[in-house]
Amino acid sequence: MQIAQIIDIIADHCVLDANILNADTLLSDHLDSLDLLELASLIERHSDVDLSDEDMEKCKTIGDLHKLVSQDDDLDEPLPQRTASCDGDICESCQ
Repeated sequence: MQIAQIIDIIADHCVLDANILNADTLLSDHLDSLDLLELASLIERHSDVDLSDEDMEKCKTIGDLHKLVSQDDDLDEPLPQRTASCDGDICESCQ
C-alpha cells in the first residue's frame, strides 16, 4: 500500500485536507485511540495486512504506519504531488 493511499484513508476518516498530511505527521494529532482502531479496520479492508491493536499503538507517525503496512524499511519514498484537480480519490497523478 502506498503512503498516498494511507494519507487518503486518514484524510477521509478525519475529514481533513490530505495536503496537510505527510509521513512525519503524528497520528495522535488527528486520531484518538478509537480512531486508531477504526483506521486499522479501514486499512485492513484496503490491503492484505492484519493490524493488531499493539501494532497500531506502536505507530506514532503516518510513516510508521506505512512501514508497518508495506513491510518496507524505506520510508524515503517521495510523497505524491497533489494538484487542485484531485477530488479526494487517488488519481493517476497521485499514485
